[in-house]
Amino acid sequence: MTFLGLSLPDHGYHAPNERFDWGQAAGGIKTFVKYFDEISRIPRSALGISSGHEGAEKEHHRTIESWLKRRSS
Repeated sequence: MTFLGLSLPDHGYHAPNERFDWGQAAGGIKTFVKYFDEISRIPRSALGISSGHEGAEKEHHRTIESWLKRRSS
């Protein structure tokens, strides 16, 4: 299990003076997309798994790459 901490101490989450930093949240979303995209690129053979869905995986990668390009422009 991996935890990616995206909040800062001064955000005061769950405190009476809690605030939500949308810029921090947007960066967190991009981080999660990149993280899971990288994880999905680990060859199944390296994990000892045969997915049988290679075509679907390639389409997934094209979709993620397209989304990332749109978001960064």
